[in-house]
Amino acid sequence: MRHAWTIGCNRCIIDSETNNATLSEVIEQINLAGPLRFPVTVPVQLDLVSTFYRTNEDVAERGRARVSVLHPGGEREPTQEIAVDLSTHFRSRLITRVAGLPVSGPGLYFILVEQFNEAENTWPEVARVPFSVAYAV
Repeated sequence: MRHAWTIGCNRCIIDSETNNATLSEVIEQINLAGPLRFPVTVPVQLDLVSTFYRTNEDVAERGRARVSVLHPGGEREPTQEIAVDLSTHFRSRLITRVAGLPVSGPGLYFILVEQFNEAENTWPEVARVPFSVAYAV
């Protein structure tokens, strides 16, 4: 299986008739009102939306992925592991909901996506999506 994309947004809405996704308020920056004592949990809802697809269109696959948030200093929020089932459909959209985002201070953060490689028993990175945390002016 392959990773197509991951985007962080405020809300992902799935149309029940078409199964198309609307990503509302894509997260590029989170503005904080200060002064704050870090670390702090920002009361924001994030939907981390990922799409995976089959390596070969006609061959069913299953796998595992995990999503985490990487802080500017390198620390990582607890990882959420996701089962990816491509046995019925060519692609699968997965939504990881995060209620409240712990931040260690202003700076550049990343949504980190890793996919399990069963042959090597490793978790190679397949995406690193940046977003900033800053003080509101």
